[in-house]
Amino acid sequence: MCSSKYSAGQPGNYSQVLSQHISDLFNEQVFGLDQLCIEPGKAVWVLYADIVCLNFDGCVLDAAIIALTRALLATQLKAPSYNPDVGSITVDSLSGATSSLAVSQKLYPSTFCLVQAGEYLLADPTSDEEELADGYVTVVYNDKNQIVNIYKLGSTVLPQPTMNTIFELSEARNLETQKIYS
Repeated sequence: MCSSKYSAGQPGNYSQVLSQHISDLFNEQVFGLDQLCIEPGKAVWVLYADIVCLNFDGCVLDAAIIALTRALLATQLKAPSYNPDVGSITVDSLSGATSSLAVSQKLYPSTFCLVQAGEYLLADPTSDEEELADGYVTVVYNDKNQIVNIYKLGSTVLPQPTMNTIFELSEARNLETQKIYS
C-alpha cells in the first residue's frame, strides 16, 4: 500500500477527483488528439494511463502530472495498417516502425500548502503537512512559462498578495522542475 490511509478496492473520492483533474488537464493540453487517428472516421488509438502511487507522502498531484508527462514523452505507437475491406486494423508487433507522440508542451506543477488561512505557505508539502493545512494550491505552468491551470483545495479565501506570492514562488520552482525532463 502507498499509505495506511487508503485501503485496496474502489478508489475513494480524492482519487477520483485527482483522476478527473488530471484527465481534464491533459486532454488537448499536452498533445493533439489528432495524432491518435489511425483512419479518419473509422479507427483511433486509445491511450490509458494507470498512475500507481508507490508512496503517498504528499504532492501526489505534482508527482502524477510529472509522471504522466514523462510517460507521454516516452510513448511509442506501433505503425498500424487499416484494411477497408473488412474494417480491421492490424499492427505488426515484430515491425520496428513506431512513431512518438508530438508533445506540444510539458507541464510543470508546483504545490503550496496554506497554513493559518494562507499566512504561511509551504512548498512541496508532505502528506502530514497537507493534512494540517487549511488547503493547498497547485499552479501548473507550461514550457513558455505560462500558467495553464490553477487547482485549489480547501475553503481558505486567498487575498491577491498571497496569490501573487504563490505565482512568484511557483515560477521560481519551475526552473527546478524543468530539470526533471532533461
